[in-house]
Amino acid sequence: MAKKQNLHDMLQVVADVAEEQGASEAFLEHLRWMAQRSHHVKNFENDDLVQLALGIKECEYREFIDSAAKGIVDEAGDDEEAAQERASETADGAHCVIYTHEAILTLLSTRNEEAWFDQGLGELGDSFGEAVTRLAFAAVEQDLLEDISEEMERRADEEPEDGEDEDEEPEE
Repeated sequence: MAKKQNLHDMLQVVADVAEEQGASEAFLEHLRWMAQRSHHVKNFENDDLVQLALGIKECEYREFIDSAAKGIVDEAGDDEEAAQERASETADGAHCVIYTHEAILTLLSTRNEEAWFDQGLGELGDSFGEAVTRLAFAAVEQDLLEDISEEMERRADEEPEDGEDEDEEPEE
């Protein structure tokens, strides 16, 4: 039988640990908001805590992908080839890829868990760890490429047309 915990206390502990780990202020505010509103919940199943933990890891993963993609676009500008190369380098050295336990969590958080197979990248390796990290690499790389593409499109849409000055009023 699953051990029951007080939801408020568990969320407060999670918020404290997240703060120590340097989580974003918005994320911490969300956790504390949940904790404040959870006083009426007296019993909290351990399975629920696992789901909460996975949700936290997914938020951390999305923050990493979003931040890395913006940084790559800042660095590469509109050079798609340079951005793709930097995405591969970033994925190759990412904490969420190189450590097996993090790679497993990455595969639970990504939108592209099938990227290795979709790209036809071949054999996964001889060990569980090798297979998981290869799958995670392909997923992270694909998530980065998708976010880079979206960021480049967003920035291109914000740029003024040739010949237009941002400060000038349009002529009628």
